[in-house]
Amino acid sequence: METLSSSHGFRLDDSFLFWLGRASHELQESFNRNLADTDVTWPQWMVMNVLYHQIAQTPAQVADYLGIDRSAVTRLADRLAKKGLLERKQDGVDRRCVQLCLTPRGSRIIFTLNQQADEHQRRLNTSLGQDNVVALNGQVRVLLKQLGVEPH
Repeated sequence: METLSSSHGFRLDDSFLFWLGRASHELQESFNRNLADTDVTWPQWMVMNVLYHQIAQTPAQVADYLGIDRSAVTRLADRLAKKGLLERKQDGVDRRCVQLCLTPRGSRIIFTLNQQADEHQRRLNTSLGQDNVVALNGQVRVLLKQLGVEPH
């Protein structure tokens, strides 16, 4: 991408941030279309996935892992709880601490969601080609490290 600076100032099209955000949005929308029949969105699936893999258990841990604010996790958890896919459990030692857990229904559906996510990723990998996928993953990880985020 070339920078096309002019005397009129910086254009949005010159922004790397703009193009990353646009790509992220389009990929999420594509994922959401694949999951339309499940009534689960990309952000909801991310929460379910980290709970399923036991990467995080509390809203704060989920927020930190996903790089989103805690209030967003609370809203996502609320939506998932209304769908019967997630429940909150009080910690036995510290009642202020809440654990997020998949319900039995959530545990059943996550398997299908993960299969759909895997298929979505495979289609993307095929369309980009293996060399581009490896290069893109590497560059995004370098960028994250430069921004002070340690990729998982």
